[in-house]
Amino acid sequence: MVHTDDFFASHRTGAEWDASTAAEKADLAIDWQRLRTEALELLRAGREASWHPFDFATYDMETGSGLATELVTRQPTRVIVLDGIYSSRPELRNLVDLRVLVEAPALVRRQRHDEREATNEAMWHRRWDEAEDYYFTHVRPPESYDLVVRTDSADGYRVGSG
Repeated sequence: MVHTDDFFASHRTGAEWDASTAAEKADLAIDWQRLRTEALELLRAGREASWHPFDFATYDMETGSGLATELVTRQPTRVIVLDGIYSSRPELRNLVDLRVLVEAPALVRRQRHDEREATNEAMWHRRWDEAEDYYFTHVRPPESYDLVVRTDSADGYRVGSG
C-alpha cells in the first residue's frame, strides 16, 4: 500500500495554504511528481521503492518543512493499492488501472478523520474541507471513478459503478 499522505506537498507554510483557493489547494496538496517517480513508476516496473514520507506530527507551519528522516520502503507486488483523497489525480492516470471511490456523507467523513488523526480538527477542516469538496466536484467527481462504494454509519456499504 502507498499512502498519498506520504506525499503531501510540504513546501508550503500554513499561511500559504490558508491564502490559497480551494482549487489551488486541491491542485497542490499532493506532490504527485514525487509520488510518481519515487513510488509508482518503480513499483510498476517491478522494483523496490523508497521515499521520505510527510510527517504531520513534525510539520512546521512556519517553514513548510515536514518530511520524515526515515524512509518508507515497499517491495513490488502484483497489486499496488494507492490510498488517499488525491490518489486518482489525472496526472497519475496512466499508472492507475482501477479507480475506486469510497464515498461517505460529509459528517461521517469528518467524524472518521477526527477519530483517527491527532490534529487540530477545527483548523484541519477549515483548511481542507473546501479543497476536498472542490476535488470531488470539479477534478474527480464520483462518476469519473470505475467503482464507487458508498458507506455511512447507518447502513454500511453499497457498491455501484461510477
